[in-house]
Amino acid sequence: MATSLAAQLKKLAVPQTQNLLTGDFKQASFLYDDQEAATYTKQHFFNIGVNGLQQLIAKDERFAEFEQTLFSQSSQSMQRYVQTAEVNQQLDITINKFLLRLSSYMQLREAHKAMEWMVHRYNVHLRNVDTFMMCMLPYHDQQPFIMALQLLKMNSNEAVKWRWLEPVKKGGTFLPRQTLITHCRSVKGFLGFMCDMLSKHIEANTDEETGLPSARHLQRVVSFFTQTVLGVLVSGPATESTVSTLLPVLTIGLKSHWLPDYIVSSYMILSQLFLQTSLAEKLLQSLLNVIAKNIQPGLVQSAVTVIVIMFQKQNISKVTKKAFRYLVRQSSLVTFLREMSLEANTDPFLGPFLTTLVRQALKEAKSGGTGFSTTGESSTAEDDEDGPAVAPPLMSVLMEVLTNISLNRSMVIDVTRFVLTWFSEEENQPAMDSDDSYVHEGPFRVFKLLENKYSSLLEEAIDEMVADSEQGKKVKKTTRLLFKMSVEAAQKNLISDPASSVTVCLYHPQSIVREKAVEKLLEDPKLIEDKASIQSTLALKLKDDSPDVLKALLAEPKNLWAMFDDKDLLLTSLLECIKSTRVGKKWDEIQHLMLEAICCVPPGIGVEAQICAVVLAFLVIRSREDIQLAISLLESQFAYNNKLLCHVAATWQPMLKKLETHDKIDGEISHLYSKLVDSAKTFLMKDHKNVPKQLESLYKFLCTTSRPGNLGYLILSVSGAIIKDTTGNEDMKVALQKMIATILADLTLEKDIFGKNSSMENDSEDPVADKTKACLCQLHKKETLPFWQIKEVLQQADIGPVPASLKDFRFWSLSGSVGMSTVDMDWLKTVTTVVNVLLDLREKANKNSTIIAEKCFASFFKVFTDKESVIKFLCMVWMSGREHGVTSVHKARLLQFAQVYLASLNDKERKALLSESLPFLPCLLVLLTSEFEAVRKVAFTLLALTTGPDSTLSQGDSALLWFTRNLLRFREEITKDNVFLSQVVKTLLEGDESLASPPSPKRRRRSASKPPAHSSALAWLLENVTDLATPNRVKAGLLGVLCKMDTPESFLPLIPTLKSLVMSISTSAEIEGGKASPSTLSSEEKEILQLLLKRFTPAVAPALDETTEALGVLLLALKCSACLGVLASGNTVQLLVIEQLSGKFMSALPLPARKTLVAELLTLTAASKSTEVVRRCRKVIKHMSLESSIVIDEMKSVHVKPTVSTVREAKKQKLKMSEQLEDSELETLPWKRVTVLLEMLQSKKKVKAAVSMVPVAFQLLGRVLEIENEGSGEYLKQLLLGLINFVCSRHWEEQENAEQVKGEHLNMDLIVQCIRSSDNAHTHHQALLLLSSAAKIAPSLLLHNMMSVFTFMGANILRQDDAYSFHVIGKILDNVIPALIMACEEKSKQNTSSKSKKKPTNFSPDSVSNMMTVVLRVFVDAVPHIPSHRRMVLFEKLVQVMGSDQYLWRLILLYIESVTARNTVSKQGAEEEVEAVVAAMLPGTEEEKTSGPLSTSDMEFLLGLTERFSSSQLLVAFQEVLTYVLTLPDEKAQGAPLRKSKSSSNLEDMTAEDMAIFSVASHTPKQLRHFKFASVFALNQLLTSQHVVAQLSETSPTAYLASYQSLLEICLQWISKVTGSLQHHMEDVSRRYWKLLLHKSHDLLDTVRNVYC
Repeated sequence: MATSLAAQLKKLAVPQTQNLLTGDFKQASFLYDDQEAATYTKQHFFNIGVNGLQQLIAKDERFAEFEQTLFSQSSQSMQRYVQTAEVNQQLDITINKFLLRLSSYMQLREAHKAMEWMVHRYNVHLRNVDTFMMCMLPYHDQQPFIMALQLLKMNSNEAVKWRWLEPVKKGGTFLPRQTLITHCRSVKGFLGFMCDMLSKHIEANTDEETGLPSARHLQRVVSFFTQTVLGVLVSGPATESTVSTLLPVLTIGLKSHWLPDYIVSSYMILSQLFLQTSLAEKLLQSLLNVIAKNIQPGLVQSAVTVIVIMFQKQNISKVTKKAFRYLVRQSSLVTFLREMSLEANTDPFLGPFLTTLVRQALKEAKSGGTGFSTTGESSTAEDDEDGPAVAPPLMSVLMEVLTNISLNRSMVIDVTRFVLTWFSEEENQPAMDSDDSYVHEGPFRVFKLLENKYSSLLEEAIDEMVADSEQGKKVKKTTRLLFKMSVEAAQKNLISDPASSVTVCLYHPQSIVREKAVEKLLEDPKLIEDKASIQSTLALKLKDDSPDVLKALLAEPKNLWAMFDDKDLLLTSLLECIKSTRVGKKWDEIQHLMLEAICCVPPGIGVEAQICAVVLAFLVIRSREDIQLAISLLESQFAYNNKLLCHVAATWQPMLKKLETHDKIDGEISHLYSKLVDSAKTFLMKDHKNVPKQLESLYKFLCTTSRPGNLGYLILSVSGAIIKDTTGNEDMKVALQKMIATILADLTLEKDIFGKNSSMENDSEDPVADKTKACLCQLHKKETLPFWQIKEVLQQADIGPVPASLKDFRFWSLSGSVGMSTVDMDWLKTVTTVVNVLLDLREKANKNSTIIAEKCFASFFKVFTDKESVIKFLCMVWMSGREHGVTSVHKARLLQFAQVYLASLNDKERKALLSESLPFLPCLLVLLTSEFEAVRKVAFTLLALTTGPDSTLSQGDSALLWFTRNLLRFREEITKDNVFLSQVVKTLLEGDESLASPPSPKRRRRSASKPPAHSSALAWLLENVTDLATPNRVKAGLLGVLCKMDTPESFLPLIPTLKSLVMSISTSAEIEGGKASPSTLSSEEKEILQLLLKRFTPAVAPALDETTEALGVLLLALKCSACLGVLASGNTVQLLVIEQLSGKFMSALPLPARKTLVAELLTLTAASKSTEVVRRCRKVIKHMSLESSIVIDEMKSVHVKPTVSTVREAKKQKLKMSEQLEDSELETLPWKRVTVLLEMLQSKKKVKAAVSMVPVAFQLLGRVLEIENEGSGEYLKQLLLGLINFVCSRHWEEQENAEQVKGEHLNMDLIVQCIRSSDNAHTHHQALLLLSSAAKIAPSLLLHNMMSVFTFMGANILRQDDAYSFHVIGKILDNVIPALIMACEEKSKQNTSSKSKKKPTNFSPDSVSNMMTVVLRVFVDAVPHIPSHRRMVLFEKLVQVMGSDQYLWRLILLYIESVTARNTVSKQGAEEEVEAVVAAMLPGTEEEKTSGPLSTSDMEFLLGLTERFSSSQLLVAFQEVLTYVLTLPDEKAQGAPLRKSKSSSNLEDMTAEDMAIFSVASHTPKQLRHFKFASVFALNQLLTSQHVVAQLSETSPTAYLASYQSLLEICLQWISKVTGSLQHHMEDVSRRYWKLLLHKSHDLLDTVRNVYC
């Protein structure tokens, strides 16, 4: 019973009965709100649905089948809930098909219309929920889904699957994709629903006749399905349930030939599955077969990619036979594999595929004979049904793979094994030796390809197979035979067809083939037509790894040179090959041949010094074998042409020839070498000035030869011999010493010629001959020199003590100092290089090097004859950089040495180090700024050693002692933080009383006249910085130490140094065309310049006055555009200076300096081509506090004409003006500067006494109006107007005691002139805004020019339809209108009080309203031109500003008057005029678009205007309208002259008649009648408007009773007057007009009465 009752209740719970029961009349709708939808009829929804269906049919004819079913006329009466189950089942099938087919169009409006009918009539949102959501889910992130989701009833049983969307429905937002993905993962069945959705979509969009799905209509759902499933897989590991759900759908997708999007989707999902899930091998093989069988021509690359991913990520080790058969049929397979192998690892697939391919290809070759047959494994008709008809020859596929794809080692070895095994197992193998048919067969071609491309791997595979005991002998025999056949084939081709085979044979793996090819090419170079190709090929063959090939190539060197047009190419190749050090007699012979070929070089080819260096290296005789080579080289053509070698040949060769026949020459080696050195020395000394240069040119090519040790040893020996024999030529001696030191450093530290595999035998006590022999023997055996030879080299260099001239310099510098000679600099560089070499040698992990370095260092350091020289040298090295060959390691080692050295001195000697004549203390201060803590620690140790607690210094050095001792107090802090040093120095040098120790009573009197210690220390530091002799590195370091000092005393002494640097870089920049060359300033000088420029701070700004040079230097730096490079934060000097010009700095400057600086900034901004400079200059001026006097001076510079006192000055000024007039005066630099200044003043708040700028700005505005040319002054006018407006508006809003802009400051005539003379809208806007601001300040000034302004507004700005113009109009209304009313009232009061004056005036108490009427008329006349959407807002604001009680009725009458005035005055009789007026009064037809005497548009304007005001305001306005009409005369005499209305820009000049609302004298009788009737008609229409009636109905009658009674009285008075006029004109032609007017007046009375009732 309960169950039956529940079923009946459920059956009754249909949407129709539910609405009746609940009383909630709502209708579910896809397009409308449910309440709005309830107001429409069933026919309305049917019409919408049919309209949508027709539009869909026009796009897709498949929808036509639903026209007679779902959208038929009978469907309007169809009720699903009363139909049988069979009918509903069939209906569901049709509805589901329609919804799924409609899905692809759900972004179109027509689809929404069709869906509206489906929801309204068939309740698809209740009965077909799943299909409805299948239709909508692809649009889950768009509006249609939101609309559909609102229709679902989540509490129903049909929507239980969708209750998870309840939060999305309540929020009214899109369904995020991640939410959908999460639901698919959490609810197992929903992913199946997604798969089922795709299948149903495909079924619904499949053509019943052809059985083919529509790919175009399924794109959206396939894309949605793909993105969702990929999201599910990416968000987490795939479960077994997920895989089992997806696999059937994916398999179907792979077979969907007519749906390429579905196939690609399956590829993408499978790829993701392979990446995340481990599948069974049997399943993988099945998928592989399906993918391979169903590859579409356009998707080969995608399919191959999926297969490669499968092999990369899954456990599958072979390619199935079926898949292989289908894959090889794809002609583009190898191409895609090659491209893919360049970007990804394809080996996991390529290995199994290649294995199968080789087996099948060899099997096919064996069965077919030629290896290119198309026969393969038999395949069934079912397998071949969808694949390519013909498979390519497998051997050709194999050759293509081997040729185009790079294989790894294992694959090459596997292929080699298969091929060799195949050849070994051939039954007719003996025929291989005689029958050359194998040469043209596939397997042999594979072997040859492997031989050419993978020769080393081929040999490795052969070795492995030969090592196998079972088949080793067989494989060895086969391989030998194959190689023999390969060589014979190549040689045969070379003989039979040399032209086409020579190039191939040149690159053959067998050296004998390459040798024969080289010989053939040298015999007949015409075999290769392209000579450039011959040259490049032969040059490449010089690097061949076979000595036989090289011997054949170098056999005839002269012929080889003749074959090369590009002889530089051959020489370069020979020199590169000669550097190789391959061991063996054959290679020694090849090296000799190459040397002979090099010596055959034609004159003028290559660098002569380079070839000479190579030859000299082989002239050092180390063994008997070298003698014959040396003789051959000296007898060559090159030696004959080279002067040095020619001299050596003449003087040294005879000795060689004597020893040529000796069996043993060990005892003569050293003698031969010394004679060679003497010969070279003798030749070089002939031109002693260029000796170092010649030796350096030879050493430059040390690495060109394979015997660099020989050449280095020879150059060192020759240099030592020259130094030994040199007397009196110190320049050459020092230059040679410098060169020896450089070569020694290079051979020792870079090239390891010294010390590598060397010993300490043969110390310096042995004779010279024995030492030479030992060196030559070691060069012969190991290509190195012994360590002890370093000491010999230093002794030969004979480096002397410190030059006397160097001792006079306080600072030594490797960069040189003022007055330092070249000899002194070379001596310093030589000593530094040697010391660095010895220090590096000492630290080598070689006991021999350490011993020899210590010995050499002890003897070499004796060059420093006194302690001062040692300290100066140490300081020089500490302050040097990498550009001088000094590294941080060298500095650290010498710091340690200094620590030991100072400890060895006594107290007196250490005390002397703090002398001002030594650089010790400045350099220590620089070291204390080091970034390395260890360096700072050692520096403090040195400082403590020189400043002991018990040591006493002389009176003159007490300031330095005080300074150093106080530094030591902060030893620990500075050691931990180097930045703290500058803070300590600042504290010490600024005279901190806590640090100064008071003098004893005895010394107090003596020290009274001395300056304080901190002042003396500061002066000493600044003197070191400014001294020209101080190295730049020291200067930069000391400036870093003083960087926290921010006082004029520490800044002004540095100005000359800054000036010198700026002038230097500026001069260089001018020479380089505005850019400093990189070598203009060193890196230290750039750093100094940067540090000095950063000292322009607010603290020193007051010192930049006219009495110092600082301001001039700052301006000079500001003009310098030279580039500083990467050291500075800015890129140029200008940018660095501008960066320092902060607001505080500018404020601290004296006023004259500030004016000068601002002027220069303006010049830069106006004239600079750098956008960054302009931007930063603007930023400086923007953020500084600016005095008005600076602005006034700038504006006066272009306004005030300069006075002249002489004729010459007058001529110069006239010439200058004529030059300016050629272009435009406004384009000159002064005007550009003013323009820039005005731009920055537009919104600048920090301007002192800004009010004083207003008069000057007006003067400048007048000047611009005088000289402007073709609009070039528009921008200036806008800037000036904007500036004045900004000052006026800002100072008006400030407090009362502030300086105010006064009326006498303003020039209204110039503002009006700007408006009249300009056509630029922005100029108009600025002028009107200024007028608006001026109206607040001086309202009385508006009376003279206001009418011309309002006239201009009506003709121009009111017609604009942009927001800014409307904003300007609003400002005018808010400010000008009240000010104008105020001015008129004040004028009227003054008029009333001055009754004694006889002069008549137009100002009376009522004249204010009349004047405002004139203003209103301007706006009314412009109504047709005002954009329609802005009219009401504009007039509402206008009336509100003026006052609705006084001016609303005037506005209504003025509008009616303007409509009346549109009719032209015709020359017709009185009767015709009356008829015309009556015709105009009568309502017109629809086509005429009139509403009685007023057109429909005019009436709409008045109705819209009245809707903006309350009922009480309107009743007052209506009363005033009728009262005014009552005051007008009945008629105007016919023939009365028509007075023209007077227009004037001055309101004071206008008469009351000119300002009247309706001037009878200025209108015709017809217009008068028309105006009266139109006024009555308009009042009647306005009173019956919905707005007025609604307002009065909602208002209590007592609130408007008085106004209503007044209106009723005026209405009765009007009727009385019209009645009297009708009686008066009963016999007149106008009687019909008066009857009609009386009738309309009675209608008005009825309307007034009905309004109250």
